[in-house]
Amino acid sequence: MVTNNHIIETEKIANCVVRKFGEYNGVAFEMFSVLPSIFANGIDLEGIAYDVDFLKVETSDYGLVCWFIDKEEDAFPIPLHRLLEVNPILYSAIITNLYDFLYGE
Repeated sequence: MVTNNHIIETEKIANCVVRKFGEYNGVAFEMFSVLPSIFANGIDLEGIAYDVDFLKVETSDYGLVCWFIDKEEDAFPIPLHRLLEVNPILYSAIITNLYDFLYGE
């Protein structure tokens, strides 16, 4: 069973990956999407937005933040832990992609 402690530890490791492999933009470290389009395009974020594209993941003082862009080209952030609630498949894809930087070939 996955507990809150598992999620916290998972996101701490993901944060370290973004800091190590991401680029510093003057404010935070960021990594742009390399997810397959089935995960990154035309996403429905229950009750928040629909038909948006995943743009990047970025560090913040409160953990990781995922940035999305809508059809009007307006970008907006959602904390990674909130994404677990509204789109768990995308959350899993992001975490898997970040972990792949550590353990992939």
